[in-house]
Amino acid sequence: MAALPKAGKPLVENDAGSYLAWSGKNQPALAGEKLGCGLLVLKPLGFALPHNADSGKFGYVLGGSAVVGVLPAGVDARERVVRLEAGDVIAMRAGEITWWYNDADGGGGEDVTILFVGDTAGAVSPGDISYFILAGPMGVLGGLDAGLLATASGLTSPEQAATAFRSQPAVLLTRLSRKLQDVRPREHDRHGIVVNAARVPADSSTGGAAAGTKIVTAAHLPVLRSAAGVMSFEDSLDMAAPDMSPKAGKPLVQNDAGSYLAWSGKDQPALAGEKLGCGLLVLKPLGFALPHNADSGKFGYVLGGSAVVGVLPVGVDARERVVRLEAADVIAMRAGEITWWYNDADGGGGEDVTILFVGDTAGAVSPGDFSYFILAGPMGVLGGLDAGLFATASGLTSPEQAATAFRSQPAALLTRLSRKLHGVRPREHDRHGIVVNAARVPPDSTGGKTVTAAHLPALAQLGLSVGLALLDAGAAVRGPWVLRDAAAQAVYVARGSGRVQVASAGGASTLLDAEVAAGSLLVVPRYAVALVAADDAGGMELVSLIKSSRPAMEHFTGKGSVIGGLTPEIVQAALNVSPELVEQLRTK
Repeated sequence: MAALPKAGKPLVENDAGSYLAWSGKNQPALAGEKLGCGLLVLKPLGFALPHNADSGKFGYVLGGSAVVGVLPAGVDARERVVRLEAGDVIAMRAGEITWWYNDADGGGGEDVTILFVGDTAGAVSPGDISYFILAGPMGVLGGLDAGLLATASGLTSPEQAATAFRSQPAVLLTRLSRKLQDVRPREHDRHGIVVNAARVPADSSTGGAAAGTKIVTAAHLPVLRSAAGVMSFEDSLDMAAPDMSPKAGKPLVQNDAGSYLAWSGKDQPALAGEKLGCGLLVLKPLGFALPHNADSGKFGYVLGGSAVVGVLPVGVDARERVVRLEAADVIAMRAGEITWWYNDADGGGGEDVTILFVGDTAGAVSPGDFSYFILAGPMGVLGGLDAGLFATASGLTSPEQAATAFRSQPAALLTRLSRKLHGVRPREHDRHGIVVNAARVPPDSTGGKTVTAAHLPALAQLGLSVGLALLDAGAAVRGPWVLRDAAAQAVYVARGSGRVQVASAGGASTLLDAEVAAGSLLVVPRYAVALVAADDAGGMELVSLIKSSRPAMEHFTGKGSVIGGLTPEIVQAALNVSPELVEQLRTK
């Protein structure tokens, strides 16, 4: 049965213009093919507030003219300001912030009409397009506490923060009272992101009614190669994961060798929802974690102490790597790789080693949980095989010898050795490509560090990065930040305590506002905005998994921020505040 054509439904309609959307809920064929569509009409002096979408799309100007700003994802990114005319095609990647302005005179200028179409394969709601808006009632910062926001933004009071981020009454579209004098499009900014259809030759291979058809491809507009997917404007307010509360891990193994704590998606649904997993290994001196492999790629971060670790990659005749790990080392492990962990400190009074594991459980047996497959012991992977058959397969002399070989270990995962292993020698060159120390990673403008594939190539195969942040005592604040490339985060509080707020992508709701202490794990969903404040005593240390190998983590205020990257007059119009307050937000 043919899918019936449908008209779009107005989501916003006021004196500035209108925005119509087509939804996969009303038109199942859109959801089935994972496409999304919207139509923006701006009247003279109409202004679409700065916003970004969770996937890429193109815009096609059906009529009129507009000035458009595009701020790519990335710290210190340069804003592009272009004029669009009828027939122009503009491509926008996921996470890029854009604003749209009809600078025609209000007396009798022409409306501008722009069609948006995108690939919603990666959207929360396939078939729909969503936007995350900087300001207004749906502003992304609306769910954050004004006091914390003031501290983070270098403002003098909660009232000033409320003025800065809550003075804009409009939802998406507003009509300006005057023209923006300092907004000047630059012709060279069109390069690579805008092309006019008049410059694209007609397709001569078709005849009849199709003759003269034009197809704009990546050959004409290179950025089309990397544009993909979006989500629903009306649904962007409902992205809250169930039970966002931070949780402590539960001990799965605890004995004289150490302990292993795990966080489970069954107890913390946000972990399962974003397909993340977490565990914490503590090994006492002479503690030994039996060789095992996991169903998920992950990283390990050494919170304290020292250990010797073996990694056997997947593959016949693979070479085992044996490395020493020290505090602040990051080690990357692919799914299926066999590892063992050994605290070679003297048993008399040596130091425990503590290692945090966080990973992507999208392909796990149970998303939200790590599953381990252990070589030996009561949970050994060979324990269910017939001893006689196994003896024959292994070249052993009897079933008894096979049972001795693989069923003599009484420990489950962790055991304490009776003596040091003198034949185990770590090799410095084995660290190459799989281990890096955080001391070698430069800090960003906020003082935090992000370990990416650029520092540790193995992270590229895992699609992960590691975020590290230290907050000083005295109510130091980190954020508000967002990952504009649709990457979720799992954040572990390694030390100290404080307050965490997470606001929904739509900004209208607060997903989480909680006190957190050392040992807590929380999840920041895709496109949500997060803010952390340390308590007065002791400060905080945070370790996070970012579900992207090259994340675009950005702060909203200060140098190198979202507000710092946009044209000042655009920020003033968007927030509906004074130029002085805009300058304060840009330069704190």
